[in-house]
Amino acid sequence: MMKLGTWLSAAVIVVGTAFGASAKTVNDTSNVVFIVDESGSMSGEHNFLKDVVTSLDSALAAAGVTTRSYGVVGFGASFSNPGSPRTLTDFVSAEDAKTAMSGLRLNGGTEDGYTGINHALDNLSYASGAAINYVLVTDEDRDNVDNALTYGSVYKDLADRKILLNAVVNARYNSDGGYALGIDSTGEAYVADGSGGFTRSTGGVAVSGSGTTISNYVQLALDTGGAAWDLNQLRAGGNTAMSFTQAFLDIKVEEITTQPTDPSPVPVPAAFPLLLGGLGVMGAIGRRRRKNS
Repeated sequence: MMKLGTWLSAAVIVVGTAFGASAKTVNDTSNVVFIVDESGSMSGEHNFLKDVVTSLDSALAAAGVTTRSYGVVGFGASFSNPGSPRTLTDFVSAEDAKTAMSGLRLNGGTEDGYTGINHALDNLSYASGAAINYVLVTDEDRDNVDNALTYGSVYKDLADRKILLNAVVNARYNSDGGYALGIDSTGEAYVADGSGGFTRSTGGVAVSGSGTTISNYVQLALDTGGAAWDLNQLRAGGNTAMSFTQAFLDIKVEEITTQPTDPSPVPVPAAFPLLLGGLGVMGAIGRRRRKNS
């Protein structure tokens, strides 16, 4: 069976080719933050992230994002894991972020993803005009350790800075095409095709989750315009895990290259003046026809 790392390299070529050939990059600077549960059940996800950060970096480069950096935050406090949430690294290269991820612990016990998000908001050094994209990864629902952090307050902080959140969590999704790897805010779903790839479907919806995972994490991600993913599809291994990774990389590149940024406005797409010119010509023709008639 093809190893995940080898397959990821091939996946990057597919993603990069698709975007390099057909997409106009809006954003050329990205800040991606991985906000990661440090409890004992997360070793597989930690390894996945170490593989995916370099693959994502290659895919973004192929799509035209010239300045790319990555931060890592761990959360999940316990007596043996003090000082959580914590910054494992501020924004660095993908290779340095991968190295920092080796420092993720597996002894956390009280996992409050909102504290991880809040820590990332307050403690990292963001580039001006960057597309900011958060990836929350946890297999638990929220253990509330800070009542001041509510759904509304966290959403406002993300929305005010135009940050897209993706949630890789213990939740299950369905769609018109069957069980889904993940869904986005429009109801588009990503469905494994059985061969390591994925297809897109409509009718994506979260149908079940651990505790309050859907209300606290899935809905938050969707409300910011991001996507939500089924961590168990990654844990399934084999072709399903490959499908998950392919979809995740594909959607991350789509998001990062086109999401609104703060404070810089999104540039006008290159084709927009042509569209306006075409509309002007059509309008002139219409006026001439009315005059002649």
